[in-house]
Amino acid sequence: MALIECPDCTHQVSTLAVACPNCGRPFSPPGEPVEFSRTATAIGQAVSGLIVLALCLAFPPLFFVVVIVVVGSLALRLSR
Repeated sequence: MALIECPDCTHQVSTLAVACPNCGRPFSPPGEPVEFSRTATAIGQAVSGLIVLALCLAFPPLFFVVVIVVVGSLALRLSR
């Protein structure tokens, strides 16, 4: 049994653990895909946002479509 560091709380956790006992972060069993870190997800979202912004600046009518979609999705989330 080896110990690894939890990526979220830096607590030492057994490699056999299903989740971190300190923060509860789930770990993938060996052989299963590992989830992306929060940093990688945030970077991907930022890059996607910049691409959408560039497209909106290049094609002004697209800006209104994006605004309508974003406002509509926010309205749906708030109504639930």
